[in-house]
Amino acid sequence: MRRFLNYINRSLSRQIFWSFISGAVVVMIVLGVSVASFSQNVAEDMLASAAKSRVEASLLSMESAFKTVEELCDGVEESLFFQELMREQFLDISSRFSNELDGNFELATITNGHSSIQGVYVLGNNYICCKSNNSAMKYSSYSTEDWFVRAVNTKQATWYGFHSGSYVTQKSSGNVISYCRPFVDVSSGKINGVIVAEISEDIITTIFDSEEDENGVFMLLDEEGNLIYRSQSSLMTDEQLTELALLRSGEEIESQLEQEGTAVYTQGDILAVYSVSTVTGWTLVGVSSMEQTQSRLGFIWVITAVMLAVMLTILIMLSMRFSRYFTRPIREIQTAMKSVEEGDLEVSLEVRGENEIALLFGSFNHMVRRLREMVNLIYEEQRKRRKLEIRALQEQIKPHFLYNSLDSVSWLLRLGRVEEAGKMLKDLSTLFRISLSKGQELIPVKSEILHLESYLSILSLRYSMRFRASVDVEPGLEDFICLKVMLQPLAENSIYHAVSPDKEMLHIRVTVMNDGDCILFCVEDDGIGMRPEQLDRLRENISRPPDAEDVQLDTEGGGYGLRNVSERIRLYFGPEYGMSIDSVQGEGTAVTIRIPKRTAGEDVER
Repeated sequence: MRRFLNYINRSLSRQIFWSFISGAVVVMIVLGVSVASFSQNVAEDMLASAAKSRVEASLLSMESAFKTVEELCDGVEESLFFQELMREQFLDISSRFSNELDGNFELATITNGHSSIQGVYVLGNNYICCKSNNSAMKYSSYSTEDWFVRAVNTKQATWYGFHSGSYVTQKSSGNVISYCRPFVDVSSGKINGVIVAEISEDIITTIFDSEEDENGVFMLLDEEGNLIYRSQSSLMTDEQLTELALLRSGEEIESQLEQEGTAVYTQGDILAVYSVSTVTGWTLVGVSSMEQTQSRLGFIWVITAVMLAVMLTILIMLSMRFSRYFTRPIREIQTAMKSVEEGDLEVSLEVRGENEIALLFGSFNHMVRRLREMVNLIYEEQRKRRKLEIRALQEQIKPHFLYNSLDSVSWLLRLGRVEEAGKMLKDLSTLFRISLSKGQELIPVKSEILHLESYLSILSLRYSMRFRASVDVEPGLEDFICLKVMLQPLAENSIYHAVSPDKEMLHIRVTVMNDGDCILFCVEDDGIGMRPEQLDRLRENISRPPDAEDVQLDTEGGGYGLRNVSERIRLYFGPEYGMSIDSVQGEGTAVTIRIPKRTAGEDVER
């Protein structure tokens, strides 16, 4: 076995071949074991489908006969003659008898041509009793009969199946099916009586006899599950048929009827199909035997075995061909992958066709292109990042700022204000030390605040206290990291562009606040603010993508420095973070920076 495995593992084509063969053998065994069960299910499904079709066809024929009766009764109720007749109150018997004769003639005319109907009767609350045949009436009034009371009280039509003799007339032979419905006055909606139609059971039995065979039997159940009719057959005993009739009210059959309209039940060699009539509410049950179907399974097994053998032979031939066919493209992609590993990102595979191998080649080519793009993108991003850092440093270390600061120190020394000169030199040293930060772009929040305070202190001395600044940092945020020289450009804008001639003192407030997983830096002033169009232009400038370097910025209001800060935030933390500006002319400006909470040990660079 070990030698055989070593022999297979030496060649990819051999592995593919034996994988195909092994899979084919397993599939053949599984199919061989399951073929008998599968064939049985197919045969049962075919028999169930045929039984369902037969039951549904029989039920449709039965409902057609019943609908004819219902439509005939609809015509009687809609008749203008009977509408007026059922409203009238008769003062004497002779007048009522005369109108009954007219009603009998009218019913005979309506039912003419319907030989399947034994009789149609109109029975009123005003004691009118009209009939379509010549049989004598049982009573002069039917208002106390159960079927009459039920029709009037429930206001619904009801079918009564296979009862002996007529409900209305004295002369009637055999079993009769009756249809009772209330007679409704179309003008008032009042129930003025009952319409009764009766047909012979031969109408139904003829339908079932035409569909019946020696291996089947029909049962008809009323709405309460009682047996109305069953055809003659030796297929099942009365006890077995009774058991199937009782299953009609079970949850399994009821659930299938509600979902599909037809229910199928199997027990041994017996198949029962249940279907409910939408006209009468009765259930038709068709029972069939599956004995003949079982005898055909042997023939199906032989055919299946032959087909499986042929398929196995074809699979062996195909596996030999496929093992050679699949080796070539796999070797091609293996060679290409080695080239990529060695640093060749210009390699490309020829895509042939649209199959899975072609998709794999296309994905490989796409991956190599993406690698080239990512290398170029990373290079370009690093280049832009360095440019932004240099620009930020240049913004901070401006020659005229350094000159003015040193000149201020000189004047302070001449005036003998040594302590103030020393403080300015110390602040200037702190400012430059934090600006450089040993080449690091990310510094703690407390260092950035110290940088800002040093800058504000220098300007405060230079401009003779023309502004007043306050810095408020929420406890617990000092050790998180942020971009260096991030707040100084915002404060510089307020000092140089927000001073109002109407105010003696400009107030600048810097706050650092906690915002869930983020930190908010807000620089507010109560200066001159900005016009709406100026604010929109500034917002547009700072929201430009980092690669829009050649855009001519409107530097009014310090847009260049703000955009530099916004670009650096997006490059380091992502496009979902950045800067927002709000300003009202004459009231002041507020600039808010939002960055994620990060510590010095976390990788924040994108």
